Amino acid sequence: MVISSLKTGPDLSRFGPIGLVVVQSTSLCNLDCSYCYLPDRQKKRVFDLDMLPLLVRRILESPYAGPEFSLVWHAGEP
Repeated sequence: MVISSLKTGPDLSRFGPIGLVVVQSTSLCNLDCSYCYLPDRQKKRVFDLDMLPLLVRRILESPYAGPEFSLVWHAGEP
């Protein structure tokens, strides 16, 4: 076996720079739609705002960061 031929992770070179980051502030939702993609939507999880500076710093330090990106807040239904 030749170890140098093993892949260590996915090849991300075909993707462009990060242009959009969606932060989900909570997964809580009371609608329970059958098509929903969030399996833990009944749990009361909330994004810790103290993590926001770390998130932005990690994006900016990433080799996939572009010259600019949009940060979008996404929350559950009413």
